[in-house]
Amino acid sequence: MAEELRKSVFNEELITHLSDAFSREMSSFDKQVFHELIFQQDWEDLGLKERMRRITLSMHEVLPEDYEEALHILYKVAPTVGGLQGTIFPDYVELYGLNAWKASIKALAFFTPFSTSEFAVRPFLIQDKNRMLQQMIEWAGDENHHIRRLASEGSRPRLPWGQSVPALKQDPKQTLPILEQLKCDESLYVRKSVANHLNDISYIEKDWMLDVVKSWYGKDVKTDWIVKHACRSLLKKGDPEALSLFGYGDDPGVTVTKKHAFKDLSTRKHYSGTHTLSVIVNGVVKAEADFD
Repeated sequence: MAEELRKSVFNEELITHLSDAFSREMSSFDKQVFHELIFQQDWEDLGLKERMRRITLSMHEVLPEDYEEALHILYKVAPTVGGLQGTIFPDYVELYGLNAWKASIKALAFFTPFSTSEFAVRPFLIQDKNRMLQQMIEWAGDENHHIRRLASEGSRPRLPWGQSVPALKQDPKQTLPILEQLKCDESLYVRKSVANHLNDISYIEKDWMLDVVKSWYGKDVKTDWIVKHACRSLLKKGDPEALSLFGYGDDPGVTVTKKHAFKDLSTRKHYSGTHTLSVIVNGVVKAEADFD
């Protein structure tokens, strides 16, 4: 159901809006051809990303063949389309702009405030990682918080829905200069991205990630929020080092009393035989006892 609702944002109303907007910028624009290219027989069966890509491919068929001429038109139309619908514009850059670096970087930064370019930057990272990371370091200092967030979100090692960038998965430490610039950012939107970025790293380089957040913690309330949110997966796992960072020591000195009913439920069935009860404090097993 959620997928159906998301993909429904790419609908006939959007295509009509795009057709009218493109027609105002391009006298030769053919609305009927654009419509037919998109709404082929399989349209209803297409998923979210497939619909987005169909629109992108169709735009390429009806817009000027010259990439920068097409961008000029997209610059005029993109501010009128926001949210998930607006991902078609950075997707156009991802598909057709890899060989026009300067124009594409400018376009990705321009489009991201209206939607997000976080997915479209991934092929650029794959094509030339060092050059793109340097660009992201520059974006991290931008006055627009959407562009600063793009620097962190676009370079995440495990970006959900994003194309994998093997070099960042293998060595996520490379993005630290970006995160260092953003660790005290005024924007919660940016700080959430930094925290999610670090949480990604905790799955790959846990010890290194903990060293980083330890060096950050206790110096700024905005950074402390990032650190706590970044450690959420480690805290849920009961990681002792992460727990100790927030003052959960090895000996809490707490007595807890709990009753547990051994009653079969629809989600729980009991079996005869020996079972083990374990008491775990801050990720450490403190006591165990067997019972039948």
